[in-house]
Amino acid sequence: MPNKFSIFPPSPRLRWSGNFQFSKLRKLFLVLSVLFLLAAGCNNPRVSLQPVQEQTQRQQIQVTQKVATDFSDALFNFYADENKTALDLLKIGHKVETKTFSGIGEFVESINGTKADKHFWEFIVNGKSSNVGAGSYKPVNGDKIEWKLSEIK
Repeated sequence: MPNKFSIFPPSPRLRWSGNFQFSKLRKLFLVLSVLFLLAAGCNNPRVSLQPVQEQTQRQQIQVTQKVATDFSDALFNFYADENKTALDLLKIGHKVETKTFSGIGEFVESINGTKADKHFWEFIVNGKSSNVGAGSYKPVNGDKIEWKLSEIK
């Protein structure tokens, strides 16, 4: 007997009142829906089936720098892979004049207009005079860099 409220005419192949035919359609719809969602998810560029590679964490460096003519210390935070040198850090926030010598590198002649007449700008790392130039020295985490005018002996 056809349903009084149905807007579709009864079909001889599909019997909506029969549980057997209705459960087959429900299963088919469910399978097609799952396949559609899987296909849509595989197209998502954010989802990758490739194995997850560990990301290497960037090593952060924190350096304190003091220039004899400044009133306070400067604190620098940067990453090791930026390859900053002590001279690069000095040039951040200071007007630095250098002279380049072949085979040696840059020699600091003045910082913020203070020239090293009869003196030189000594580059000190962790309380000890450095045995390499500031342009070659790559700071490590926790370094304390100091620039002071020292007398030529």
